[in-house]
Amino acid sequence: MPGEIRHEYREELVRLEEGALGAFDLVAVALDRTLLAVEHRDSELARQVANDDDRLDGRYLEIHQGLIALLATQSPVATDLRLIAALLHVIKNVERMGDQQRERRELRNEVVHLLAADQREGDQRDQRKDQRQPAAGV
Repeated sequence: MPGEIRHEYREELVRLEEGALGAFDLVAVALDRTLLAVEHRDSELARQVANDDDRLDGRYLEIHQGLIALLATQSPVATDLRLIAALLHVIKNVERMGDQQRERRELRNEVVHLLAADQREGDQRDQRKDQRQPAAGV
């Protein structure tokens, strides 16, 4: 019985480690989408970035809760304890990377709106200038 519990514990620790490290792949996809969304001004891709962040948030909660449960129920020591501490640190930073992609998307939206407003102001100035100038040949 104790050997079986330790085997389940080791399997769970490996699963959580793979999940935490696999989150880097989610961040890489989110970063690629963020850059493409900004480059192409693609609002649909920008929405996908927000969905990517939601998936990363879910992954963070799953991994974090699983690691805390292992700490509470298995009393890991030495190497396992160091691994769990490292994974807690890794998953928090990965989650933050996802948040940064969302912030970049939001910043991109603000920049696009500012540029559009600036363009409208320039167009309005040009129209007023054209209206003040007398028509040629009159």
